[in-house]
Amino acid sequence: MAVLAATALPASRDDLEQLQLERLQATLHRVQRHVAFYRSMFADTGFDPDQCASLSDLQRLPLTNETDLCQAYPYDMFATPLKEVVQIHTTTGRHPEPVVHGYTERDLTNAAMLMARIMTGLGLDADDVFQITLNYGLGTGAFTFHEGARKLGASVIPTATGRTPKQVQIMRDFGTSCLVATPSYALRLLQTLKDQDVSPAALRLKCLLVTGEPFSADTRAVLEDGFQAQIYDLYGLSAAYGPVVAAQCRNQSVLHVQEDLFYAEVLDPQTHQPVPDGEWGELVLTTLVKEAVPLLRYRTGDKVRRVPDTCGCGSVFTALDRIAGRVDDVLTVKGVNIAPARIGQLLSTYLDFDIHWNATIAGSGPDQELILRLGIREDLFFDQMKRQRKLVDDLRRYLAQWLGVTPRVLLVEPDSLN
Repeated sequence: MAVLAATALPASRDDLEQLQLERLQATLHRVQRHVAFYRSMFADTGFDPDQCASLSDLQRLPLTNETDLCQAYPYDMFATPLKEVVQIHTTTGRHPEPVVHGYTERDLTNAAMLMARIMTGLGLDADDVFQITLNYGLGTGAFTFHEGARKLGASVIPTATGRTPKQVQIMRDFGTSCLVATPSYALRLLQTLKDQDVSPAALRLKCLLVTGEPFSADTRAVLEDGFQAQIYDLYGLSAAYGPVVAAQCRNQSVLHVQEDLFYAEVLDPQTHQPVPDGEWGELVLTTLVKEAVPLLRYRTGDKVRRVPDTCGCGSVFTALDRIAGRVDDVLTVKGVNIAPARIGQLLSTYLDFDIHWNATIAGSGPDQELILRLGIREDLFFDQMKRQRKLVDDLRRYLAQWLGVTPRVLLVEPDSLN
């Protein structure tokens, strides 16, 4: 598969679509040879990769979803031998088994070069100092930003999450010029700046790269005014290289899908048919050069719409409006997607009995949290407060281990959940 070249981007839609078709054809043959799931899909639908003569032919295939990836746990979706997979990440879903994401050396190179290309387009270079406040864990986000900045030759400070007062000190003392954060954590950092009476003039910050959560125009305005820096939105998912699927340019108006590496469709989530430009639908992605785990028509669950107008930057890439949320019941808390079905499974496993419950998101920005309400019953020691408190504390730790977010657990009357 191709390595992203440091050359000019396609000059026209025709050139771009020809490149996409060539890369799609190579990907189709690759998964037919090496991935049993797609080989069976092709056989069941009578799809022959040799007869894929246009991008629209891809619509003859059914969609791939998170359940398919979970059922392939751990390596059944891999298209390369494990010895060629140099990095493995996982994300939680609605099933006990996580989704496994593998990367070959070429995959990592492509992800880093794509991120570096986006950064360069935003005016960032080797003289910049990046402070990355994302979680360096099983997700891909922090690593993709990190390696992209290194490709630029820039300095990288991998502060990861938490220790907010220390983050502010590092921003000031180390001369951070580009801050990488989720929108909610950027708001928390901004509040800490104000609490410590640190003026934006005391910083060298020129932009923030934010990712992981939808955010509003009001949030953008608050961040830009507070930090006195430009805010750029980067979108992605661990299944597809991380936060490089689509990115804003300096105009900050739309997200440009990086279509030399991805083929994007916007579909009605019920009928799976394309929606007209300007109408909301679900983003469905096909990876065009990914080696370890190529994906065909993967349902992201994210609600988007194409913007028909051409961006002033002159890019021929498809433009998307902001990510408006989810088309399913998945809750997004501080950049982490959590399926209610998965919460139910974890509760049943831990408590070993059925219970009425619900989950909601409270607050916004840095104060956002997952609220889990459990209906009190005899099994929950209604009249023994000490044992109740221990149960709540132990359950919070257990859920945090599997969800990636620590919920606030409340014991309530069952009738209040109706």
